[in-house]
Amino acid sequence: MSRVPVRWRLTLAFACVMAILLVATGLFVRHRLEANLDSALDSSLRSHVADIAALAQQSESGLAEAKRSGVVGQDPQFAQIIDARGRVIDASAGLPRRPLLDASALARARHGSVVIRRTLAAGGPPARLLAAPITAQGQRLVAVVGQPLEDRDRAISDLTNVLLLGGPIALALASLAGYALTGFALRPVEVMRRRERTFVADASHELRSPLTMLRTELELMARDEPSGVDLQAATASAIEETERLGRLADDLLVLTRADNQSIQLRTAPVSVGSLVHAVAARAGRRPSVGDLRVVVGEVADDALVLADGDRVAQALDNLLDNALRYAAREVELTTVVAGSSVEIHVLDDGPGFPPEFLARAWDRFSRADAARTDDGSGLGLPIVRTIAELHDGRAEAANRPVGGADVWITLPVAVAAGGVGAPPAEAGGAHHRYSAPWN
Repeated sequence: MSRVPVRWRLTLAFACVMAILLVATGLFVRHRLEANLDSALDSSLRSHVADIAALAQQSESGLAEAKRSGVVGQDPQFAQIIDARGRVIDASAGLPRRPLLDASALARARHGSVVIRRTLAAGGPPARLLAAPITAQGQRLVAVVGQPLEDRDRAISDLTNVLLLGGPIALALASLAGYALTGFALRPVEVMRRRERTFVADASHELRSPLTMLRTELELMARDEPSGVDLQAATASAIEETERLGRLADDLLVLTRADNQSIQLRTAPVSVGSLVHAVAARAGRRPSVGDLRVVVGEVADDALVLADGDRVAQALDNLLDNALRYAAREVELTTVVAGSSVEIHVLDDGPGFPPEFLARAWDRFSRADAARTDDGSGLGLPIVRTIAELHDGRAEAANRPVGGADVWITLPVAVAAGGVGAPPAEAGGAHHRYSAPWN
């Protein structure tokens, strides 16, 4: 059962519940119809007993004549009058001259109304009989009034057939509706599960490459036992792959904690100018930069953002890594104050993003198919977006009209009570799960 998809299991459970409800409803409706028909029939028979009691006072006519005159109901109703000794003294035309009741029922009918169901003739339809005591011309008599149950039973049979035919159809339609609604309700869960499976598969693929390289280096070292320059080169390669594994593990941990909403931010007013200059200086000291230049353009030095400085620096480092990987000569950092937020842009003069890649540039393990596929794990931009969203900001990317890429993050401005930018906070800051407006 555990291998059956959740959607099918929920639909099956829904169908079982609906089947129980339909059966219970059908039995209830059938029972109520029977009760209502029997009640109406009994009321009609009691009325006819009263008519017979009045007729019995007239000695000049009998039930056969009363039937023809319409005094005692219409076909198919019939009646008998039985005296104290159990003899039939009067009866509707066509009835036998023997009592319709047995001795036990007749004895009970002398003391009160009795309702029974019986078949009058072999193979004939059943009838409903009502027997009640009456007094006529100084005698204690029993009047028996009956009516065949063909119409009553036919109505109940028709209803039963409708329920037996319509119930499965209603159950099938309800199950289809339940299947559709279950699919709609589970769609976000299925999307999350597919994303999780894709994430695990992509992470496994990314981890396999440096692990394979590291294992190869170690096997070569164990086999060849290098020394001197060869040992240093092998050791440096192993260290590089180990560092790559560490960075990948850190990136995966950040994304996993963000998914679980367990990242703790130390938010405080941070100077945008100081942050940008520090990130640019750190990037310029990297040996991998080579002849590339990292420059700081127009920056709103007096602007303050409410942010976790370390996390924002991590996001900007990722943007710079991405830009330096594909820049031709220069990478520039600029800022733009837009209302209650500040945009920090990282611009490069490389080939830019392929247009079809921009829509999925922020997906995890996503790489472009053309210009920007040479390196990286595909987690840099997703981490940037995650950090921006944790600060109630956003991350966006576009191609520059003059060529190259423009990637930026937007962060909320930190404003004091009087509307003036608040001063930078002391070291330590305040702990927050997510950023909140500066008060």
